[in-house]
Amino acid sequence: MMRIPLIPVLVWLLSSATCAGENGRIGGTVTPVEKVTSITAVPRSLDVTCASCKRKFTARANAPGGTIKCKACGKSLPVPVYPAKIDKTTGLFEITGVPPGQRYDLIVETTSGRIEGVDLSPFESDLERLRKGPARVNPRAFSAEDREAVSDLITKAKQFENFVRCLYIAGHGDKATALVEKARVQDDKTGKFHSEKDSEAIWRVELWYFRKWFGGWERVSNVEGVLYRRRMPRGQYDAMNWIFVDKLGGIEVSDAGASRPVTIQIPSRLDPKLGRVAGAASR
Repeated sequence: MMRIPLIPVLVWLLSSATCAGENGRIGGTVTPVEKVTSITAVPRSLDVTCASCKRKFTARANAPGGTIKCKACGKSLPVPVYPAKIDKTTGLFEITGVPPGQRYDLIVETTSGRIEGVDLSPFESDLERLRKGPARVNPRAFSAEDREAVSDLITKAKQFENFVRCLYIAGHGDKATALVEKARVQDDKTGKFHSEKDSEAIWRVELWYFRKWFGGWERVSNVEGVLYRRRMPRGQYDAMNWIFVDKLGGIEVSDAGASRPVTIQIPSRLDPKLGRVAGAASR
Protein backbone atom coordinates (compact mmCIF):
# COMPACT_ATOMS: atom_id res chain seq x y z
CA MET A 1 0.00 0.00 0.00
CA MET A 2 1.35 3.43 -0.93
CA ARG A 3 1.99 5.77 1.98
CA ILE A 4 1.46 9.52 1.72
CA PRO A 5 4.26 11.68 3.14
CA LEU A 6 2.81 14.06 5.70
CA ILE A 7 4.27 17.39 4.66
CA PRO A 8 3.28 20.48 6.66
CA VAL A 9 2.35 23.80 5.11
CA LEU A 10 5.08 25.05 2.79
CA VAL A 11 7.69 27.28 4.36
CA TRP A 12 8.70 29.35 1.36
CA LEU A 13 5.37 29.09 -0.48
CA LEU A 14 2.49 30.72 1.36
CA SER A 15 -1.00 30.62 -0.10
CA SER A 16 -2.78 33.95 -0.23
CA ALA A 17 -5.43 32.48 2.07
CA THR A 18 -2.99 31.71 4.86
CA CYS A 19 -2.67 35.39 5.66
CA ALA A 20 -5.87 35.02 7.68
CA GLY A 21 -4.46 32.03 9.56
CA GLU A 22 -4.60 28.34 8.83
CA ASN A 23 -7.88 27.82 10.66
CA GLY A 24 -9.77 25.83 8.06
CA ARG A 25 -11.47 22.55 8.93
CA ILE A 26 -12.80 19.48 7.07
CA GLY A 27 -14.76 16.86 8.99
CA GLY A 28 -17.26 14.07 8.68
CA THR A 29 -17.74 10.34 9.16
CA VAL A 30 -16.22 7.20 7.67
CA THR A 31 -17.79 3.73 7.71
CA PRO A 32 -16.87 1.01 8.29
CA VAL A 33 -14.15 2.67 10.31
CA GLU A 34 -12.18 -0.55 10.82
CA LYS A 35 -11.34 -0.56 7.09
CA VAL A 36 -9.69 2.88 7.03
CA THR A 37 -6.00 3.36 7.75
CA SER A 38 -5.65 7.09 6.99
CA ILE A 39 -7.43 10.11 5.51
CA THR A 40 -5.59 13.12 4.13
CA ALA A 41 -6.53 16.30 2.28
CA VAL A 42 -4.56 17.74 -0.63
CA PRO A 43 -5.09 21.15 -2.30
CA ARG A 44 -5.27 20.14 -5.98
CA SER A 45 -4.99 23.82 -7.02
CA LEU A 46 -3.26 26.25 -4.70
CA ASP A 47 -2.76 30.01 -4.97
CA VAL A 48 0.76 30.72 -3.77
CA THR A 49 3.31 33.48 -3.46
CA CYS A 50 6.98 32.57 -3.69
CA ALA A 51 8.70 33.98 -0.61
CA SER A 52 11.97 34.06 -2.55
CA CYS A 53 11.04 36.07 -5.66
CA LYS A 54 7.52 37.23 -4.59
CA ARG A 55 5.91 35.90 -7.76
CA LYS A 56 2.25 34.94 -7.43
CA PHE A 57 0.93 31.93 -9.32
CA THR A 58 -1.47 29.00 -9.15
CA ALA A 59 0.03 25.55 -8.60
CA ARG A 60 -2.23 23.04 -10.36
CA ALA A 61 -2.65 19.24 -10.42
CA ASN A 62 -0.97 18.88 -7.04
CA ALA A 63 -0.55 15.32 -5.76
CA PRO A 64 1.04 13.79 -2.66
CA GLY A 65 4.70 13.12 -3.25
CA GLY A 66 4.85 15.81 -5.95
CA THR A 67 6.43 19.25 -5.82
CA ILE A 68 5.32 22.83 -6.30
CA LYS A 69 7.90 24.73 -8.31
CA CYS A 70 8.21 28.45 -8.93
CA LYS A 71 9.02 28.84 -12.63
CA ALA A 72 10.46 32.29 -12.04
CA CYS A 73 13.25 31.34 -9.62
CA GLY A 74 13.21 27.53 -9.63
CA LYS A 75 12.55 27.04 -5.92
CA SER A 76 10.48 23.97 -5.06
CA LEU A 77 9.16 22.02 -2.10
CA PRO A 78 6.80 19.05 -1.65
CA VAL A 79 3.06 19.45 -2.08
CA PRO A 80 1.48 19.98 1.37
CA VAL A 81 -0.98 17.39 2.68
CA TYR A 82 -3.11 17.52 5.81
CA PRO A 83 -3.78 14.33 7.83
CA ALA A 84 -7.03 13.59 9.63
CA LYS A 85 -7.58 12.51 13.19
CA ILE A 86 -9.92 9.51 13.14
CA ASP A 87 -11.99 8.28 16.05
CA LYS A 88 -11.80 4.50 15.64
CA THR A 89 -14.89 4.07 17.82
CA THR A 90 -17.36 6.51 16.25
CA GLY A 91 -15.93 6.87 12.76
CA LEU A 92 -15.77 10.65 13.11
CA PHE A 93 -12.75 12.31 11.46
CA GLU A 94 -11.40 15.85 11.47
CA ILE A 95 -8.74 17.66 9.47
CA THR A 96 -7.67 20.98 10.98
CA GLY A 97 -5.16 23.67 10.07
CA VAL A 98 -5.96 23.75 6.35
CA PRO A 99 -5.62 27.14 4.64
CA PRO A 100 -9.12 28.57 4.03
CA GLY A 101 -10.39 29.83 0.71
CA GLN A 102 -9.21 26.71 -1.16
CA ARG A 103 -10.68 23.41 -2.45
CA TYR A 104 -9.37 20.04 -1.32
CA ASP A 105 -9.53 16.42 -2.43
CA LEU A 106 -9.60 13.66 0.17
CA ILE A 107 -7.41 10.58 -0.12
CA VAL A 108 -8.59 7.58 1.87
CA GLU A 109 -6.23 4.65 2.42
CA THR A 110 -8.12 1.48 3.26
CA THR A 111 -7.38 -2.18 3.81
CA SER A 112 -8.61 -2.77 0.23
CA GLY A 113 -6.63 0.02 -1.45
CA ARG A 114 -6.76 3.75 -2.13
CA ILE A 115 -9.94 5.77 -2.69
CA GLU A 116 -9.01 9.22 -3.97
CA GLY A 117 -11.23 12.25 -4.43
CA VAL A 118 -11.02 14.25 -7.65
CA ASP A 119 -12.16 17.81 -8.29
CA LEU A 120 -14.12 17.94 -11.56
CA SER A 121 -14.85 21.67 -11.44
CA PRO A 122 -14.47 23.55 -14.74
CA PHE A 123 -11.06 25.01 -15.49
CA GLU A 124 -10.45 28.36 -13.84
CA SER A 125 -8.07 30.86 -15.36
CA ASP A 126 -5.68 32.69 -13.05
CA LEU A 127 -7.87 35.78 -13.45
CA GLU A 128 -10.99 33.88 -12.38
CA ARG A 129 -9.17 32.52 -9.32
CA LEU A 130 -7.97 36.00 -8.35
CA ARG A 131 -11.57 37.22 -8.67
CA LYS A 132 -12.52 34.55 -6.09
CA GLY A 133 -15.69 33.71 -7.99
CA PRO A 134 -16.77 30.52 -9.74
CA ALA A 135 -15.59 29.86 -13.27
CA ARG A 136 -17.89 31.42 -15.84
CA VAL A 137 -20.02 28.88 -17.70
CA ASN A 138 -23.00 29.03 -20.01
CA PRO A 139 -26.06 27.78 -18.07
CA ARG A 140 -27.16 25.56 -20.99
CA ALA A 141 -27.82 21.89 -20.28
CA PHE A 142 -25.02 19.36 -20.86
CA SER A 143 -26.68 16.75 -23.07
CA ALA A 144 -25.98 13.10 -23.87
CA GLU A 145 -24.73 14.25 -27.27
CA ASP A 146 -22.30 16.62 -25.56
CA ARG A 147 -21.00 13.76 -23.40
CA GLU A 148 -20.52 11.53 -26.44
CA ALA A 149 -18.65 14.29 -28.30
CA VAL A 150 -16.27 14.84 -25.38
CA SER A 151 -15.76 11.09 -24.98
CA ASP A 152 -14.85 10.78 -28.67
CA LEU A 153 -12.23 13.52 -28.31
CA ILE A 154 -10.62 11.45 -25.56
CA THR A 155 -10.71 7.97 -27.02
CA LYS A 156 -9.88 8.96 -30.60
CA ALA A 157 -6.95 11.22 -29.77
CA LYS A 158 -3.55 9.95 -30.90
CA GLN A 159 -1.71 8.70 -27.84
CA PHE A 160 1.60 7.10 -26.92
CA GLU A 161 -0.41 4.89 -24.56
CA ASN A 162 -2.25 1.85 -25.91
CA PHE A 163 -4.89 1.86 -23.17
CA VAL A 164 -7.02 4.99 -22.73
CA ARG A 165 -10.33 5.34 -20.95
CA CYS A 166 -12.43 8.06 -19.37
CA LEU A 167 -13.24 7.55 -15.70
CA TYR A 168 -15.45 10.65 -15.37
CA ILE A 169 -16.92 13.39 -17.51
CA ALA A 170 -18.51 16.32 -15.68
CA GLY A 171 -20.46 18.78 -17.82
CA HIS A 172 -20.75 22.47 -16.95
CA GLY A 173 -22.87 23.97 -19.71
CA ASP A 174 -20.40 24.92 -22.42
CA LYS A 175 -17.45 23.52 -20.45
CA ALA A 176 -16.53 20.00 -19.37
CA THR A 177 -13.91 18.28 -17.23
CA ALA A 178 -12.76 14.69 -17.68
CA LEU A 179 -10.61 12.37 -15.61
CA VAL A 180 -8.61 10.26 -18.03
CA GLU A 181 -6.65 7.10 -17.29
CA LYS A 182 -3.93 6.05 -19.73
CA ALA A 183 -1.40 3.24 -19.77
CA ARG A 184 1.32 1.89 -22.02
CA VAL A 185 1.54 -1.86 -21.56
CA GLN A 186 3.21 -4.47 -23.72
CA ASP A 187 1.00 -6.56 -26.00
CA ASP A 188 1.25 -8.49 -29.26
CA LYS A 189 0.73 -5.36 -31.37
CA THR A 190 3.00 -2.85 -29.63
CA GLY A 191 5.80 -4.93 -28.17
CA LYS A 192 8.25 -3.17 -25.87
CA PHE A 193 8.34 0.62 -25.64
CA HIS A 194 11.54 2.69 -25.67
CA SER A 195 14.02 1.74 -22.92
CA GLU A 196 11.58 -0.72 -21.36
CA LYS A 197 13.25 -3.06 -18.88
CA ASP A 198 11.78 -6.55 -18.75
CA SER A 199 7.98 -6.17 -18.57
CA GLU A 200 6.95 -2.66 -17.51
CA ALA A 201 3.93 -0.37 -17.62
CA ILE A 202 3.58 3.40 -17.75
CA TRP A 203 0.43 4.61 -16.01
CA ARG A 204 -1.00 8.13 -16.08
CA VAL A 205 -4.04 9.86 -14.64
CA GLU A 206 -4.86 13.29 -16.04
CA LEU A 207 -7.51 16.00 -15.85
CA TRP A 208 -8.56 17.25 -19.30
CA TYR A 209 -10.66 20.34 -19.92
CA PHE A 210 -13.03 21.04 -22.82
CA ARG A 211 -15.17 23.85 -24.15
CA LYS A 212 -17.93 24.17 -26.71
CA TRP A 213 -16.73 26.66 -29.27
CA PHE A 214 -18.75 27.80 -32.32
CA GLY A 215 -21.08 24.83 -32.02
CA GLY A 216 -18.45 22.11 -31.56
CA TRP A 217 -16.47 20.69 -28.65
CA GLU A 218 -12.71 21.06 -28.42
CA ARG A 219 -10.06 20.23 -25.87
CA VAL A 220 -8.56 23.29 -24.20
CA SER A 221 -4.86 23.11 -25.00
CA ASN A 222 -1.99 23.40 -22.54
CA VAL A 223 -4.13 23.32 -19.38
CA GLU A 224 -4.39 19.58 -18.71
CA GLY A 225 -3.29 18.46 -15.27
CA VAL A 226 -1.15 15.35 -14.87
CA LEU A 227 -2.06 14.01 -11.44
CA TYR A 228 0.11 10.90 -11.65
CA ARG A 229 2.70 9.45 -14.00
CA ARG A 230 4.22 6.18 -12.83
CA ARG A 231 6.57 3.75 -14.52
CA MET A 232 6.55 0.36 -12.82
CA PRO A 233 6.97 -3.39 -13.29
CA ARG A 234 3.97 -4.97 -14.98
CA GLY A 235 3.28 -7.11 -11.92
CA GLN A 236 2.97 -4.02 -9.75
CA TYR A 237 0.64 -2.40 -12.30
CA ASP A 238 -1.60 -5.48 -12.38
CA ALA A 239 -1.73 -5.57 -8.55
CA MET A 240 -2.84 -1.94 -8.10
CA ASN A 241 -5.97 -1.13 -6.07
CA TRP A 242 -6.60 2.57 -6.61
CA ILE A 243 -9.88 4.21 -7.58
CA PHE A 244 -11.13 7.80 -7.92
CA VAL A 245 -14.41 9.14 -6.49
CA ASP A 246 -15.78 12.55 -7.47
CA LYS A 247 -17.81 12.97 -4.27
CA LEU A 248 -14.60 13.15 -2.25
CA GLY A 249 -13.15 15.91 -4.43
CA GLY A 250 -13.52 19.67 -4.66
CA ILE A 251 -14.37 20.13 -0.98
CA GLU A 252 -14.46 23.87 -0.51
CA VAL A 253 -13.18 25.46 2.68
CA SER A 254 -14.64 28.96 2.93
CA ASP A 255 -12.67 32.06 3.81
CA ALA A 256 -14.13 31.65 7.30
CA GLY A 257 -12.69 28.13 7.49
CA ALA A 258 -15.94 26.13 7.24
CA SER A 259 -16.69 23.21 4.88
CA ARG A 260 -19.57 20.83 4.23
CA PRO A 261 -19.68 17.60 6.28
CA VAL A 262 -18.19 14.69 4.35
CA THR A 263 -19.58 11.15 4.46
CA ILE A 264 -17.16 8.43 3.39
CA GLN A 265 -18.62 4.99 2.71
CA ILE A 266 -15.94 2.39 2.05
CA PRO A 267 -17.33 -0.22 -0.37
CA SER A 268 -17.00 -3.95 0.17
CA ARG A 269 -15.13 -4.10 -3.15
CA LEU A 270 -13.50 -1.37 -5.21
CA ASP A 271 -15.23 -0.57 -8.52
CA PRO A 272 -12.93 -1.29 -11.50
CA LYS A 273 -14.84 1.27 -13.59
CA LEU A 274 -13.34 3.99 -11.39
CA GLY A 275 -9.67 3.02 -11.56
CA ARG A 276 -7.27 0.13 -11.07
CA VAL A 277 -8.50 -3.00 -9.27
CA ALA A 278 -6.35 -6.12 -9.12
CA GLY A 279 -7.90 -9.03 -10.97
CA ALA A 280 -10.36 -6.88 -12.94
CA ALA A 281 -10.70 -7.25 -16.69
CA SER A 282 -9.41 -3.73 -17.56
CA ARG A 283 -5.84 -3.55 -18.84
